[in-house]
Amino acid sequence: MNIRHRFLTAALAAFVITTGAAGDTQTAADLKAAYKRDVVPALDSAFAAEDQTQAALRTYRSWLAEMQAANIDDMDVLAELEDGLKRLDTILTKWISASEKECIQNKDPYQVNDMIQWESERLALGLIEESNLRDLIADCAQFTVAFRSEIRSEFSDFTVTSVASGTVPLTLDETGLFWTGASQPLVLEDYSTTRQFTGSCSAEFTGGNATMSVPGLTLGVLTSSRGDDGDKEKASPGALASLTLSVGMLPQFTTQHCPDQPDMKMPSPHFSPLFYNLHQDTYEEGFGVLFDKGWEEAADPFLAALVQNSQMIDDMRVVEETEIEIRHTPAGAP
Repeated sequence: MNIRHRFLTAALAAFVITTGAAGDTQTAADLKAAYKRDVVPALDSAFAAEDQTQAALRTYRSWLAEMQAANIDDMDVLAELEDGLKRLDTILTKWISASEKECIQNKDPYQVNDMIQWESERLALGLIEESNLRDLIADCAQFTVAFRSEIRSEFSDFTVTSVASGTVPLTLDETGLFWTGASQPLVLEDYSTTRQFTGSCSAEFTGGNATMSVPGLTLGVLTSSRGDDGDKEKASPGALASLTLSVGMLPQFTTQHCPDQPDMKMPSPHFSPLFYNLHQDTYEEGFGVLFDKGWEEAADPFLAALVQNSQMIDDMRVVEETEIEIRHTPAGAP
């Protein structure tokens, strides 16, 4: 395949650069000198420092555009073309590998963005024909959702409390942009009341476990990009994460004990119906509750949200405190 068609078409199609009239007078000798004077130092800098890579890519593409504008056959500067592409492939591959290492060893999920960006540059330059994003970031972009929620029903003289928790490991889908988590145990940690029973009867609050899952997670915080100066641009706070959480119906019971009478065990669902009632505005039937606000960035966990709700239902105040963490759990992390 002709060098021009293989590399220049890919490199120039996505990056149209307008050159001035001076480009019309460029000769092959001029371009060879410009490559040595401008492009080679820029590529050397990019190999030494990642934040110089965008500048090197701009310098190389500008040089390609000058060659195209001057109507110079690529065979006249073949050595420079091949040298530039070879150097860029080495540079981009180096920083992809470095980002993956940094991600896994130091649990830095923001490296996912750099890996994607440098891989897209390889694709744009025609250095690779296609890219599998999922395979590229699979080891780095692994996350687990941790959930713990307390719901209280507060009456005038007593309170009923339910606490449930669970963790869900996530799986990256084929697009490399969306995570899901299959059913995992939702544990009922506590089901109790402060009510003081009078007389000879008493009540016992019991329950069992259910399941929870993550139908979907997107991480806007990882879609930032490097600006022309090489600095990362962070996502806006409202777009850090979008998590859909599905919580199963926890089996809960109240058993009444009275002397000389059989125990009376009655279903008394508390946590799950109240949880969904509190989140009815962001609940989508068949999927779950959407949490896309209130996320804060941290070192460990990666993202965290504290959800606090309060609602009056007749003479009962329902209070919720839910903690959700998105933990970065890369494969092979120390």
